[in-house]
Amino acid sequence: MRTAGLPTFRKLYRIIDTTIPVGTHTVVVNSTYDVSTFGGNKCVVLSTTSWLGGKNQFLGIAYIVVGAVSLVIAIVFLIKNAISPRTLGDADYLHMSKGGSKEVEMKE
Repeated sequence: MRTAGLPTFRKLYRIIDTTIPVGTHTVVVNSTYDVSTFGGNKCVVLSTTSWLGGKNQFLGIAYIVVGAVSLVIAIVFLIKNAISPRTLGDADYLHMSKGGSKEVEMKE
């Protein structure tokens, strides 16, 4: 089991391939892992899921939004670099002292 992306998560335990009749059902949950030490709780959720996952699409949408914003920023920086590229450093502005420490002198 891996770390959940959200503070509340669901772990798929079983797949029910048959239809469940309408009515009251009893589920027995064994406490093989104690969750009271960190204030957690256990519950049973019957849900319909597909191969894409459950109905919570927050993480998928968040990943797409962050990727799109990163792509837009990369394109903006690419255009900025094409219009006014950054000039490389001029070696005339650097001066090395004999003591080994680097000093920078600015020409006027």
